[in-house]
Amino acid sequence: MNIRPYQDKDYDEVKVILQQGGHFDDVWDSRSHWKAKSENDSNSILIAENDDGVLGCILIIKDKWTCFLFRLAVIEDQRGKGIGSSLISHAEEMLKKDSEDEVAIFVNEDDAGLQQYYEKRGYLRGGKYRCLYKKLKG
Repeated sequence: MNIRPYQDKDYDEVKVILQQGGHFDDVWDSRSHWKAKSENDSNSILIAENDDGVLGCILIIKDKWTCFLFRLAVIEDQRGKGIGSSLISHAEEMLKKDSEDEVAIFVNEDDAGLQQYYEKRGYLRGGKYRCLYKKLKG
């Protein structure tokens, strides 16, 4: 398995993986958004792959105030093989090299299994927040 920056040619495979995991959003995950994000910072989206294609992805959202990991997803038939953990570790190491000292991740408050997944990897529970959004176009 190899972990590398996202390229636009990965989009169709990534979209399927996000859909399988229930993470795909037509607006947030449009091809144009992913392309713009990767062009703005080539290391902001990581892809796990093998000879058969894309296995998973994770996004890194970083500014001068904080860092978040977002959209961790692994293809269904490859889950439980350490791909997600490798993506998380790779992202965390990149952030450490950038002198970041903390990272957060959003998890659905109703998904106890996913919360446990992250807790096993050293993440602590924060407060309960609800994400609200507003479309600015259309």
